[in-house]
Amino acid sequence: MLYSGFVRLLMRLALDEIPILRNMRGCLYSFGMASCGSNFQPSSDVILWGLEHMRFGRNVYLGPGVVIICLDRLHVGRNVLLGPHVVVSNGNHVFRDGMYRVGENETSPIHIGDGSWVGANSTIVAGVRIGKGALIGANSVVTKDVADYEIVGGVPAKVIGKRVV
Repeated sequence: MLYSGFVRLLMRLALDEIPILRNMRGCLYSFGMASCGSNFQPSSDVILWGLEHMRFGRNVYLGPGVVIICLDRLHVGRNVLLGPHVVVSNGNHVFRDGMYRVGENETSPIHIGDGSWVGANSTIVAGVRIGKGALIGANSVVTKDVADYEIVGGVPAKVIGKRVV
């Protein structure tokens, strides 16, 4: 988390519309990650916690305001787009004795398949697997697995179509 904060501070003034600066930011983040492909482009105000658990394929774009809280494995495939203000969290607070516990977490890995697009303001929760080429509509909350090429949307996200390949 300290390293991630350092990268955010260092690159805070870099303009997002300049791809070379997003690439530089991605390169800096990649040093703390489990693995990261080429052309990783995070916008300047993304928040990435738990870099050591993250695996990103090549050609991944993280829009402005994306928040990733990674307490367990996270795999993001190649050619994936996360729109503005997407939240990805693979941890949940523990509920015991009628209360939620701060500092105690249940975790489960998340997988986002190659060529997927997660629309703006969507949330991906712990344990979800999003298939290859899937499309998550804006403002959705994904609580269950999404099959390859499915289009889902809503709260909670439900299948609304299938992409033709």
